[in-house]
Amino acid sequence: MPAKNKRLITAEDLYRFEHITDARIAPDGRSTIISVRHVDQKTEKKYSNLWLYPTRGGKPRQFTYGDHVDSSPRWSPDGSQIAFLSNRKDGKSAQIYLIPVDGGEARPLTDLKGSIGGFQWSPDGKNLLCAFRKKDKESLEREQDEQKKKLGIVARHYANRTFFKLDGAGYQPDNEYWHLWIIDAKSGKATQLTPDDRYDENDLAWSPDGEWVAFASNRSEDPDMEPDLGELYIMPSAGGEMQTIPTPTGPKFMPAFSPDGRFLAYFDPSSGFPLLSALPLDENVAVTGPAVGLGQRGSQPAWSPNSEALVFVAASAGRSFLMAGNPNAWGVAPQTFASDGVLANPSWSAVTLPLDWIDAWQSMDAGQEAAPLFVEALADTAAPVGAGTPTPAPAASV
Repeated sequence: MPAKNKRLITAEDLYRFEHITDARIAPDGRSTIISVRHVDQKTEKKYSNLWLYPTRGGKPRQFTYGDHVDSSPRWSPDGSQIAFLSNRKDGKSAQIYLIPVDGGEARPLTDLKGSIGGFQWSPDGKNLLCAFRKKDKESLEREQDEQKKKLGIVARHYANRTFFKLDGAGYQPDNEYWHLWIIDAKSGKATQLTPDDRYDENDLAWSPDGEWVAFASNRSEDPDMEPDLGELYIMPSAGGEMQTIPTPTGPKFMPAFSPDGRFLAYFDPSSGFPLLSALPLDENVAVTGPAVGLGQRGSQPAWSPNSEALVFVAASAGRSFLMAGNPNAWGVAPQTFASDGVLANPSWSAVTLPLDWIDAWQSMDAGQEAAPLFVEALADTAAPVGAGTPTPAPAASV
């Protein structure tokens, strides 16, 4: 823009910003599904729709439409359909929807009374595992009683929660917690996996064979007052007894099975920073040795499909970095790459992408272009290329 046409940014310019809130690369590596959020200037409401971006160039296309919130897109293992959250039914509660990639209408998979958190496809694509929290009984009664609806906001007494309200979440249900549910990908039948008790379960993960699920939970006497007593748990995906995964004392988050089933990676922030560790496993998903630490802080671990590389996101001095480590060489410093924006939600394709696909990566330490190093490091292990989600510069359109 010529200097004479430049001007100061105004508050109204913020309506032109569009934000990428999630991105997932397809199993075949040909495209990436993203959620793009914007604010409508007239209503001042936030909306988001899904877009498909070709990974090797080409024009992106809008995949979903409408004044609602479509978020958290997840490819099915065979790449034929995408599951996502949407509030398109009533503009309030989000449900899981499925949409075919080759065209067609999105269909609702769930109709649950409550809040759906994170979810993952099972390895065989037949089910989805999700975190779900029911609405409390008082809210359900008010929805069904026209007279109670007219009362407006009613004062509540909280007896079981220290943190009864949270920024961005509002007031928490007093007697309802996050539990794991299995959703049939065809019928939408929802089956509760973990029992109704006063503990939250989150950060869910499937084992590679689909026989087990892992999750994080704090099951101490008072989780709100003892946040450092979180543990990792594992249980059969068909239902059964949950078992504690032996780990050092301290909170744990984001368990992630390696595709070959030999490791379970997780983050442990007990030292003050979330450090990446991995537990060796046998064929029965039993821990065979102590956790091995990578000695790096970060979050959002993502394994390569051949289990030879583990990427995760780290932050330092206001910058985000995509780091790649070798699970068989934890003592070796991981490859480090940076983006000009903010990285989040790394994901992998199931095939190796061409070298010219990666662009604008930089070394965190030297500030030099490091894309060749990144590709070479992964090519040595025949690993596919990973993709992060850089936050783009503000733009008027996608």
